[in-house]
Amino acid sequence: MKKLGLALALPVFPVLAAFVPLAFARSAPVSATASENPRAVEILSQRGYWTGLRGPDFLRDAEEGTYFVVSGRLENRSGRALLAVKLAYELLDAEGHVVASEFGYNRRAEALREPDYEAGRLSLESLGVEPLGSGESDDFRMLFLRGDVPRFESWRVRVLEVLPAGEVLPTGEKTRKY
Repeated sequence: MKKLGLALALPVFPVLAAFVPLAFARSAPVSATASENPRAVEILSQRGYWTGLRGPDFLRDAEEGTYFVVSGRLENRSGRALLAVKLAYELLDAEGHVVASEFGYNRRAEALREPDYEAGRLSLESLGVEPLGSGESDDFRMLFLRGDVPRFESWRVRVLEVLPAGEVLPTGEKTRKY
């Protein structure tokens, strides 16, 4: 399995890509295994598609230099406010094995992937992350750069962890109080 680091500092925090036509890229079953309660967050929808500077191309393989986008919507069903929902974005081969993966957060918490925050140079408070209230929904998204990953046949989005608002947030080797 190829694990990649953050490659570009764009608002979507893009990381990866592949060489496969949209017609053959399909979503794998959604897993919602969160650290405390697997039903704390539900992935309501997800989709994947190739796009580029000229927009989405649903009919044919994308040209060199384009992106594979995985996006969707999730809902907080935990009964309390969450600082963030940590998600795994996995690209799978024909047998369902992970060939590349990356992690990210729900859209409101995307700032948690800021390199300066991950390096400990910014405080959590300075990021202005707005917690996701109980019952609220939020979007998620990840871009994969074509040249950074091997061929894949499908993708999967999994909930890795729910981070309750007001508790210690793990960031690499350091923790910070929200």
